Amino acid sequence: MTGERSDFGQDDTPQQAQTAFVEIVAPPTGQAPLWVREGWVGLVVPLAQDSLQDVPTVAVSSGGRLGQLAARLLGRTEMNRGYLVQSKAAITLLAATNVEAARWWCENAPGLIRDDRQMLFFNEAACQRRQLAT
Repeated sequence: MTGERSDFGQDDTPQQAQTAFVEIVAPPTGQAPLWVREGWVGLVVPLAQDSLQDVPTVAVSSGGRLGQLAARLLGRTEMNRGYLVQSKAAITLLAATNVEAARWWCENAPGLIRDDRQMLFFNEAACQRRQLAT
């Protein structure tokens, strides 16, 4: 079966699908206030990409998509290694445990909630990767 994905092992028993997550184990880096960053600790968030990424990051306060584009064009990015998560899903999870921290994100980076394509970045040192069977 070359080129085809199979959910069955060699003995034709179904294999459980694996979904990758990160558990936030320390306040992530960033410009959000410490109390907001501390709100992430203990949450388990699904990954947008299944592996560590080297990502040019920009500040949340850089002014939405146009501000992020300008920051990239002007070289105001910083390379960081970590994990990407879908921002709307992550902030929804945050709201379940820390409404005030989630509100901070909604007020200070509203584009992260409106656009399903937006990503949040969690630095490697703040995360512990988890693989959960589904």
